[in-house]
Amino acid sequence: MIPSLGSLGGDEVSAAVVGRLYASDLAFLQDPCRRINSVGTSLAEVECPTCHERFAVDLADGSPV
Repeated sequence: MIPSLGSLGGDEVSAAVVGRLYASDLAFLQDPCRRINSVGTSLAEVECPTCHERFAVDLADGSPV
């Protein structure tokens, strides 16, 4: 499920809307799923833009680990 897409809310993002996306836009949306599924983990190392502390985040739910 896509929670929102531009000005469209989640209930407005249908399969028909996704089907009309440019190939490059669809690839952009699919890339995180592809990376998670191919690597076998949903953890990513990120850096805080304010304090520059590095930490891991679970991309599946957005929580720090």
